[in-house]
Amino acid sequence: MTDAAIEPPACVSKFSYEGCQIMLSMPTVQAQMHKPRAWQMLERTPSVAQPISSEKQARSPATRSGCENAPNLPWATKVELVEIYLENVHDRPHSIFHPATLRSNLRSGAVGGALLCAICAIGSKFSTNLDHRSLESRLTSEAKRLLQADLENVCLENIQASILVATLSSGNYPASSEALFVRIATSMAEILKLDSSFSSSGTITQLETARRVWWSLYTADRWCFSGLGLPHRIEDLDGSCELPMDEATFRSLSPEQKTLDVPWKPGIWAHLVTLVRLSNPIQDLNRRVARGNADTAELDQDFAGLEQKLECWREMLPADMQFTIQNLHGYQHNGLGGPFISLHLAYHHSSTLLYFRFLEDKQNPQSNYCSYVARCKHHASSFSSLLQLSRQLEGCVSNCPTIGHMTTVSSSVLLHTMLFGDLEELPRARRELSANFEALVELQQCWPATSALVTTTLTIIWSDN
Repeated sequence: MTDAAIEPPACVSKFSYEGCQIMLSMPTVQAQMHKPRAWQMLERTPSVAQPISSEKQARSPATRSGCENAPNLPWATKVELVEIYLENVHDRPHSIFHPATLRSNLRSGAVGGALLCAICAIGSKFSTNLDHRSLESRLTSEAKRLLQADLENVCLENIQASILVATLSSGNYPASSEALFVRIATSMAEILKLDSSFSSSGTITQLETARRVWWSLYTADRWCFSGLGLPHRIEDLDGSCELPMDEATFRSLSPEQKTLDVPWKPGIWAHLVTLVRLSNPIQDLNRRVARGNADTAELDQDFAGLEQKLECWREMLPADMQFTIQNLHGYQHNGLGGPFISLHLAYHHSSTLLYFRFLEDKQNPQSNYCSYVARCKHHASSFSSLLQLSRQLEGCVSNCPTIGHMTTVSSSVLLHTMLFGDLEELPRARRELSANFEALVELQQCWPATSALVTTTLTIIWSDN
């Protein structure tokens, strides 16, 4: 869904926006003509933000007088980068905005400096305009500076900004700072009680946005901290926070709407949350296997329970959420092809991890072990095929750092097939391994931290030649 073209606020002339007007009061910086044009776009000019009030929220960063400066962009550039972010990233690694409300806030000058810088920094990664792409480093640094200067202001917007800065950190260097900003966002969310009583009298879009921010943090808490071996902060599902609604319905709501005029149904992110719930137990199981001191019978029992839950998750998906080409085209038509594919990539990744330990037990006399190896290979192959398909369909790419990690796991299984598999398995495994490498190279262009994964996969390919 795309709103009508965004125009500058009525209270400010279009000329002032084209002259790099932005929301926050800031000193004038003398133009330096020797700078590249992209750097000139970030020069600063005075401006004053309009106040925003929201029940049960701390002051938004855009409302405070004398607040920190933010870099300026021409109006058209801001609009373009926000739209690129919404099209390429939002609803994949996180779902933290109501798109129509974000566009409305951008028009009215109600988006704070840190948040706007973070959105535009991510958007610049995917821009085809080289001048805009060169803005990323400066925008990222400014987003961090503004956010760090305003950490004591506990509000929803600073939580959103922290999530975006964490996303930038996960794909850039140092990637470990992702955990820091996720922790900051989680602490703010707990203070505001986003999981239960936040803005209970707000509009539907306000309530659903807060709910989606909470579940985005829940997902980041599982994926980010599990990978670092850190304990998660957010407790498991306890029913205190409703799951996200259907994305198409959410996007169709007006920012001021108070009631839902269609039946509620769970969306893509609701099913992703229930899938992510299984990620930590699967990771813990694999760690116990790696340590080598766990009882095999106990491991098998825990494995059987997780296998049953994962299969139950798949079977409980409604018909319109099952992966079929028809469903994919439907979600693609509604601008949700990327999130839909991301959901099923996550499923195949979780399944690959669950069966991963059996790759070393192929010679085990138990017949079911052989079937587990086959299932591991199936899910690794399905992940690769789906990833390749997503890159061929417009609006369906899932381009975020987490996909890089998942792709490497799939590649390791494909390598195992090439080294120890049957002859008839080798051609397909080689094709899929090469496709994974191509996907990682594309990821590296936007997320430099995935370069290590590219090197690993390239080494895998070369070692087999």
